[in-house]
Amino acid sequence: MSPSICRIGDYAFTSCKALTNLNLGAATPGVNLPEAETIGLGAFADTAVAGAMSAPKLTKVGDYAFQNAGLTSVDAPNLTTIGRAAFQMNKSLTEFTFNPEITKIGMLAFQGCTSLRNFYATVDGQKLATYTTDD
Repeated sequence: MSPSICRIGDYAFTSCKALTNLNLGAATPGVNLPEAETIGLGAFADTAVAGAMSAPKLTKVGDYAFQNAGLTSVDAPNLTTIGRAAFQMNKSLTEFTFNPEITKIGMLAFQGCTSLRNFYATVDGQKLATYTTDD
């Protein structure tokens, strides 16, 4: 796949149980999407995708996009829209970086993310705020 992909469509990889990495531009474990701006509905739901996700241009994550995946962190500093149950049941997710001008976090977006402790609002790589969840 080309590293210049800017949109991953609805259900693109849903239930691809053997899919553990998607790297467009770097050979690192996890999900590396340097040009992606949109990830569609259920695109990576019920996959074995695990590890860190880096998506510097990502602005929208659709409903159920990463439901039941194994992400450990998400770095999406331009992210402004998170769909319903987008990261639901990512039990290994510990931190999440997003744009401070976020406009939507959908219902159940992080439900079941039992390891999630830190949210970071960043602009131009600088952390503006840290939000920490308590036990």
